[in-house]
Amino acid sequence: MSSIFIVLILMVAASLMMYSLEHKAQPEVFNNAFSGFWWAINTLLTVGYGDIVPITFAGKICGAIMTFLGVGMVAIPTGILSAGFVEQMTPKPKAKETHYCPNCGQKLD
Repeated sequence: MSSIFIVLILMVAASLMMYSLEHKAQPEVFNNAFSGFWWAINTLLTVGYGDIVPITFAGKICGAIMTFLGVGMVAIPTGILSAGFVEQMTPKPKAKETHYCPNCGQKLD
């Protein structure tokens, strides 16, 4: 859940940042603050349809950074979950059972 929350926050931030960088150059594409949300979804989730692209230098730099962050935000939780599955599936060595006397608590041979 925390990964999804972080990705959603990152998408909103990317959308608002791209709007502020690209609105003057492309007012028909980035016409309001959340019009870049489609771009943010495509960029952060690495689909990248290409129907909305930044044309300014600052927008392209921001887009490149957001692409790297998007890959990281998907790859890091995937690695953590995979490591957890491997840990659960790996057989653990059984400890040598020792028996104790129920009355006095001494170790039995």
